[in-house]
Amino acid sequence: MTTTDTPPIIEACVRGDLPAVQSILAEDRAQVFARDRRVDSTPLHFASHRGYADIVRELLNARADVNAREGCSGATPLHWAAEGGHDETAAVLVDAGANLFAVDDWYALTPIDWTAVVVHASKRHHNRDSTARVLMERGARPSLFRAIARDDQAGVREALRSVSAMPTARAALQSLVPAPPDLVRRLGPAMSGMMPLHLAAWRGDGGIAALLAARGAPLGAATSLGHSALSLAALRQHADAQLALERAGAAPDVPTFLARQQFAAAEKYVLSDPQLLQRGGAHYRVLLSFAEHGRADVVEWLVTHGADLNATDTYLGVDEWMDELTALHLASRRGHLATVQVLIEGGADVNTYSPRSHITPLHLAAVGGHTEVARVLVAAGADANVCDATHEAPAIGWAAYAKRDETVEFLRSVTRAQYGGDG
Repeated sequence: MTTTDTPPIIEACVRGDLPAVQSILAEDRAQVFARDRRVDSTPLHFASHRGYADIVRELLNARADVNAREGCSGATPLHWAAEGGHDETAAVLVDAGANLFAVDDWYALTPIDWTAVVVHASKRHHNRDSTARVLMERGARPSLFRAIARDDQAGVREALRSVSAMPTARAALQSLVPAPPDLVRRLGPAMSGMMPLHLAAWRGDGGIAALLAARGAPLGAATSLGHSALSLAALRQHADAQLALERAGAAPDVPTFLARQQFAAAEKYVLSDPQLLQRGGAHYRVLLSFAEHGRADVVEWLVTHGADLNATDTYLGVDEWMDELTALHLASRRGHLATVQVLIEGGADVNTYSPRSHITPLHLAAVGGHTEVARVLVAAGADANVCDATHEAPAIGWAAYAKRDETVEFLRSVTRAQYGGDG
């Protein structure tokens, strides 16, 4: 798991080394189109995310594609300048023709929404609100998601000005009256296809949740994981949001009952409709979210009631590519030892791997430094010699790359391959 094959021009952009970039381009102008093997990014993406405006200008002068799409995310350089809050860089990109309305593959958002909704590398953040103003001055239009992510009730009200309030009995009318388009727009797979009401519930903002519900946001709509807004608020233990949603007419469902540890109520629903937890059922994937949150009690209940241990959903992986992960992947990545044990005892395959990257639960435990989880996986039969497809490295390579020394020492005792500190 190394970065030795990174093009020199990209290494120079990461360092912020303008003279090196100029020297490389003088020798071979085509290097402006180089791509990083790991995430399929261009030099312009790397320089824009770090706010190196002078390097961005140099790359654009060399005819860099200002609207190039990053392979792993579908994001443009402007998306990354916005995420980093680099207003000068954003202005340079837009003035060079950057598309203000390009939508990425991770979040399905335009660059201005990345100034609030997306938090990918907070250590690089500069002034995201200032960058948003620069983009709005040039014609960008923020979505409702941005106001929600900023906990901006005034911004939500402004965004909803054109949306008429639903009548008092709206809960009964929601199946008859279509919700306004802004309220049923979905985020991308990195956010499980959440609608605005889901995001407000996830963040625990009861006031915004009430505003959205009053304008007709669908209370029973589900994310790709099968969660309603109410069950998300319950999962995250946001009491105010739960109260606001129930006052608006939201009814508890199986995931809500499970999040609240009301197992008897959940069982009544599952017994009356056994398909709820089966492939294609409304709550087929809820096992994934409870596993990711380390809710071993709920995971055990789901396993004993027939939840599919092989269920997957699309997640943003540690290698920055979207991939299909199982509950065991997610629990291992988060270091939830008790949940991992429950899943293994229930029959989860410890050597399951993601279809794109061939990442195993052991890879994720290793890179996170979760040594005890790694021990349990290996004891249950996890193969420490399996390599992923992207970096062609076993779990010990991932641990070494992340400088997880304790995990490296453990894996060294169980793997044939020997890696040094650099992986």
